[in-house]
Amino acid sequence: MKHEVAELEGALLDAAVVLALGGWGNEIAVATGCCSAVNFRPSLYWEHGGQIIEREILHCNPASPDGWASFADDWGTERVQYGPTPLIAAMRAFVCSKLGDEIELPD
Repeated sequence: MKHEVAELEGALLDAAVVLALGGWGNEIAVATGCCSAVNFRPSLYWEHGGQIIEREILHCNPASPDGWASFADDWGTERVQYGPTPLIAAMRAFVCSKLGDEIELPD
């Protein structure tokens, strides 16, 4: 099923991050020290998402009293995404920068 990246949250957003990282391979194990789908929650845990933010040089800024904006500057192409927390906004920006504004995920 197609999903708008800007609307992803929770387990769907985390699954999208896995896809953007290339699947459950060595990259995730090295990046987070965690190989279990149950434990990998980059949109919730700084230990997981923070490493992606640092490595991908994602920018996070308060967008309003209720939210955050984040973007990955991909050689001049900014893909801004928003979320209620910096991690959610940043993970949306990461997924969008790697896979586009809309992605296919199982239900």
